[in-house]
Amino acid sequence: MKNLHPVYFVFLSILHGFVFAPPKYPPSPKHAIQPVASFTAPTISIQSGTFQTITVGPVTGAEICQGQSLVLEATASPTPFRYNWYLDASYIGTGNTISVNQEGDYTARAADASNVEGADSAPITVFVNQAPAQLSIQCTGSASFCNSTPITLNAQLNTGQRATYQWFLNGSPVATGPSYSTNVAGNYTVQATNYCGNLTSPVVTLNQVTAPPTGLSVSAAGGATQICSGDNILLSTTLSSGSSVGYQWYLNSLASPISGATNSTYSATAAGNYLVQAFNGCGTVQSSYNLTGGSAPTSTTLLNTSPTLACQGTSVVLNATQVGANILGYEWYRDGVLVRNTTISSALFTQSGLYTVRAFNNCGPSPISNAVTVGIVSPPQNTSFTF
Repeated sequence: MKNLHPVYFVFLSILHGFVFAPPKYPPSPKHAIQPVASFTAPTISIQSGTFQTITVGPVTGAEICQGQSLVLEATASPTPFRYNWYLDASYIGTGNTISVNQEGDYTARAADASNVEGADSAPITVFVNQAPAQLSIQCTGSASFCNSTPITLNAQLNTGQRATYQWFLNGSPVATGPSYSTNVAGNYTVQATNYCGNLTSPVVTLNQVTAPPTGLSVSAAGGATQICSGDNILLSTTLSSGSSVGYQWYLNSLASPISGATNSTYSATAAGNYLVQAFNGCGTVQSSYNLTGGSAPTSTTLLNTSPTLACQGTSVVLNATQVGANILGYEWYRDGVLVRNTTISSALFTQSGLYTVRAFNNCGPSPISNAVTVGIVSPPQNTSFTF
């Protein structure tokens, strides 16, 4: 019967009073939780590495610095065929130990030879930190306070987490925490410290003022009111009074501060209404300056046909048109040499040659126009005949 097809074998088996059951094959390996009664959930411990134990919110874990690693070890009873490791529920490897350097929750599962797994171990949380970097002191308005009204200084740390802060006034410690409120003039710094290192900010000098700035005005270099494509126009401020003044420039709206534009001058590169605020701890004053946009004419065209002829002693009128606004004048050329400037689009000429023209405004000239040939013709001489 061993050569019979399985269907025939089942049929014959039924006829003889017994039922054939197909063989059972072990499941294919997979990484899924299938509790196995013979395994207890593994216990994870840290075998090696430099770390500190910290609590972040409700979670207590191991903190390491960027570039460091920890070796985690799993144990279970009875000892399983293997341990499968997971980071935030994603499979990352096997073995009774594993070296880790990423932040997250690590768990292990005991597994048999078919990779059937037991329950998750209790997680161990790893936090990864960096040494403090890019530390600065931020304050509302200028670095000044009005009379005896306190101003709040804030520590701004761009790189590094879980830092503590120490404030210094003229080199002496005065307070701790990420912010400090004070009405004492002097030189302030703050030091940020975490497990991976420490950093001291640049100095901020805090001044006391007694009155707000007044009489703010804005002017443009050369009195410019128009800005052309590619231009830079320097805008400058003046104040009637004020000390320890800070500045902020805006374009078209106070809702649109210009990033980094915090000096008393600003180099404008676009058309618009430029607003500037000058302020200290006692108040703010505002002014504005408007620059209209402009561009050079894009083309100039001579309307005359070529050639254009005239008799000697008379003149030829050449007429031009252009594409562009705010035209200031026209440059006329004969045989490539500038021979005349006019403020209107026509000109009289009495000499033969190849004429071109270009219009210009505050932003520059247009390209050279098409060329028109002008010919000045002499009248015929008197001729006598002898018979």
